[in-house]
Amino acid sequence: MEKRKITKGRRLNIPSKFLDELELSAEWQEVELTIEYGKICIKKFERENIQKKPYIGIVRELDDLRRVVIPAEYLRVLEIEIGDIIQLRLEDKVIKVQRLRALLIFMGLFNAIITITTTYKGNMLTELDVKPETFSIINAVLTFISGIAATLQNKIHEKFRNKSLTVLSISYILSFIAMGLLLYLQTNNVLPLILILLAFIKIPMANYYILSERYSKNFSTPKTRSRISFAIEFSTNIIEAISLFLAGTLLDSTNIMFATLFVGLVFLILFVLVLDYMKTRVGLKPEEYDKKDIELE
Repeated sequence: MEKRKITKGRRLNIPSKFLDELELSAEWQEVELTIEYGKICIKKFERENIQKKPYIGIVRELDDLRRVVIPAEYLRVLEIEIGDIIQLRLEDKVIKVQRLRALLIFMGLFNAIITITTTYKGNMLTELDVKPETFSIINAVLTFISGIAATLQNKIHEKFRNKSLTVLSISYILSFIAMGLLLYLQTNNVLPLILILLAFIKIPMANYYILSERYSKNFSTPKTRSRISFAIEFSTNIIEAISLFLAGTLLDSTNIMFATLFVGLVFLILFVLVLDYMKTRVGLKPEEYDKKDIELE
């Protein structure tokens, strides 16, 4: 596997060892580009076999620096931009461009912090002397806000594109940390501010659920759909269960203020690490998982 950057002019430099495998040389510099299962595929183009092929992709010539110009439409469809670093894999004498690796871990973390928030919310409100009969009213209002927030998913995606998951996760976790800080400071307006933050985090939460669903569906093919569904359920449930157990144990041994701050900071670090890994691997268009992507050991 190799990493390459899409440079100006939509040029992609092909590693020399890949060219050797494709049997491309100075005398044979034409390649065919197609999109298959959400990947840009680059293969040797053989003119003598044109009549035998049911379809032909876009034919490009390699220049003397082993570069090929990627069609603008391909980049647009797969949401790859100039300057993006992409991965190249050679499979059966076909170079395949891939952009996904860490989505399952990210979804597990986001699901976990949402579940922890739900658990901690009751303790926060109890700490602020909110009457139990008021809980149902607060939950009803938050659910209503979540429903409205879900309608913003297209606007959020259009504005942030490939940074959508980054914006949603970081805004969520910073709001979670802010609630811990408010509990620590114990100012006069703690309760209204906590309620505002609880309402605000419904926006990233609702849109995360929709966008993650789009990812999980688009990243599958009929061949891989069942395995990907199992991998998502299995991995996210494991991460969520472990995180909730540790968060609950922490809350039992300390107060809600410290537990919220500690959990928030830990998840902030985890999100930063996962997002850094994801930034050159995740887009919002179809990709096909390899066995390596979905195997659970």
